[in-house]
Amino acid sequence: MEWTVVTVIIALVGLVGVFCGCAWKLARELQNNTDATRHQTETMNRFRQENQDDHRGFSDKLDNHEHRITFLEAQK
Repeated sequence: MEWTVVTVIIALVGLVGVFCGCAWKLARELQNNTDATRHQTETMNRFRQENQDDHRGFSDKLDNHEHRITFLEAQK
């Protein structure tokens, strides 16, 4: 009878240990995924801002280009 109780207690402790180990690994992986997602979001926001800045620069250059073409055509 006593050994049965000891065996059941050992089995329950082992089960709890396995469950806690799996939960710990899952929590660590979730944190890694959260960090990676946060990093990707920050990178995408930075790329989006750089893209907008580049497009403004292109637009300015194109406006100037049209003005130069008009000026050169007027000189002929």
